[in-house]
Amino acid sequence: MRADGVPPVCSGCDHVCFLVHDVHRRRARELPLLIYRVELDVPVRRLHCPVCGPTRERIDWLPGRSPVTTTLRQWVERLVTLRPIRHVADLVGLHWHTVKSIDKQRLQRDLPAPDPIRLRRLMMDEFALLNPEQAVKQTKKGKHWFSA
Repeated sequence: MRADGVPPVCSGCDHVCFLVHDVHRRRARELPLLIYRVELDVPVRRLHCPVCGPTRERIDWLPGRSPVTTTLRQWVERLVTLRPIRHVADLVGLHWHTVKSIDKQRLQRDLPAPDPIRLRRLMMDEFALLNPEQAVKQTKKGKHWFSA
């Protein structure tokens, strides 16, 4: 058990598992505290689950192998609805690709898939202005955006 009395829970099957194989440390980014960036050094137990076999402990506020906590992820999700990705990345201190990945997951979770029956227009980004042939090739490969 941890110091707070919470038994370890298997990340695969959500069963309580007391067979701890070893403990390793993991770094994770948290919300900034005033002007200071916060990085957590979290001990994560590797368990020997009787159902799943070797697995990691489930930590609710640190999902999977994510380098950011759930609260930081939620804050970034709110910020990217207001500001460009580059500005959010600079403000939070995360890499641009990390912020873009968080935004992409938010969009996939919150927006419904487009209805192919209601699609009326094919919208192209500004890359089509520079090289129309390349834009047509990308469209034929299935890399295109639709507007309803």
